[in-house]
Amino acid sequence: MLTRKFEGLLSHSPLVLLLDHWCTRYQILKISSAKSAGGISLAAVLLEILSYTFSLAYSFNPGFAFMNYGEAAFVALFDLVIIYQILTYEKGGVGAASPHSLRSTTH
Repeated sequence: MLTRKFEGLLSHSPLVLLLDHWCTRYQILKISSAKSAGGISLAAVLLEILSYTFSLAYSFNPGFAFMNYGEAAFVALFDLVIIYQILTYEKGGVGAASPHSLRSTTH
């Protein structure tokens, strides 16, 4: 019961939002410095940006204040950068294993 009160408090805390943005920017910098997006799923990032797009559309249409949904806009922009990095740095543009590497070599 006590943890539920703290979950609601922390989920909208400016500190949590700041940490979320910092972690996303750190991921972008880490991908850039490594020149590799290995281990990052393009499908997962696409699903994340899709969910933020729905959230933005749902909040923008009835005219909510930007501060209520602005975080989703910035995270979606960061996700676009990460998608660009995945498509730029990974062979084949998807960052996933090729069908040939999925076959078992032991018969």
